[in-house]
This record gives sequence, C-alpha cells and structure tokens, in this order.
Amino acid sequence: MKTSKPLFYFVHLFFVHLLTASCVYANTGTVDCENAAAAKGYAATFSTLVKAETDKYKAREKERQQVFEAHQSRLIAAGIWKQPEDGKAFIANVLATTPELKALEEKRIKTTKEIQTLKLTILGLDFMSGGDKQAEQRGTCIFGQQLMAQLAVNDDVAENSWKWVNQQAEALLKEKSAK
Repeated sequence: MKTSKPLFYFVHLFFVHLLTASCVYANTGTVDCENAAAAKGYAATFSTLVKAETDKYKAREKERQQVFEAHQSRLIAAGIWKQPEDGKAFIANVLATTPELKALEEKRIKTTKEIQTLKLTILGLDFMSGGDKQAEQRGTCIFGQQLMAQLAVNDDVAENSWKWVNQQAEALLKEKSAK
C-alpha cells in the first residue's frame, strides 16, 4: 500500500508530537528512554514483560475469585444463598450500592480505556515512526512504561474491588449466621 506524502508527514508529525508530550514521563520512568541503548533494550524485552505481567494478573485474579467462591460456598451451605447465581447478584448489588466500589469501577473503566489506547499506540509505532527503528524503540520504551504502570493500577483496582466484595460477603455470613 502506497502512502501519500501528506499523510506520511501528518502521521510522522503526530508521532513526534506524542513522543514530545511523553518526554516528561520518559524522564521519570525506570528506563531512560532518551538513551538509545536503554530504549532498545526495553523494546526488545517489552513483549516478555507484558506477557509476564498479564500472567501474574490472571493468577492473582483467579486467587481473588477463589476467595469469593469459598465465601459463596459457605453462604450456600448455610442456606443464605440457594445457588451460585446468587453470588453474581450479590456482586452486582454491592457494586451498585457501595460508593467506594462505584469509584473503583469508574477507575477500572478509565484505566482499561487507557490500556487499550496505549496498546493501539504501541501497535502503530512501526507505521508512525516511518521506519525509524530508534524512534520506534523509544516510543515502545515510553508508551510501554506507561502501559505497565496502567496494568499495575488495574491490578490494584481489582485487588481493592475483590477485597470490598469479600468483606461484604463475610459480613453477610456473620450477620445471617448470628440470627
């Protein structure tokens, strides 16, 4: 596919603007993306870093869900809930009625959108850099660190959300068992 010069110029200018706007972040991150060797090294390991973080998140999320499932089993055994679907309704109710959880859900939605935007940006770096490998590596370094930071925020939000839900489930079990 042949790209017109004005389109190429616009995309390249947009890419340069994104990198310039991100310089503040690059200078505060753990990798100095202004250093070509450091940016190249980060870009080379970026896919591995994302996969490792994603795998860790999935494992932690499974553990969090298992804690809730244990509460759910106890609630069903105590006759408070009749079926596992009651747990889903409980989560929806807690989410709808707890201001703290509403705030966490809003933060999760915002973070998820930022993660998607960063993923798309990173995927487009090859095109936006106009074939300049150093610019692509620097972009991967800058946006990759931002992506990793957002993944950490997303994990923290999930941890806090499950903590709230599990505390509410424990409280319900104690309340109903005491009667």
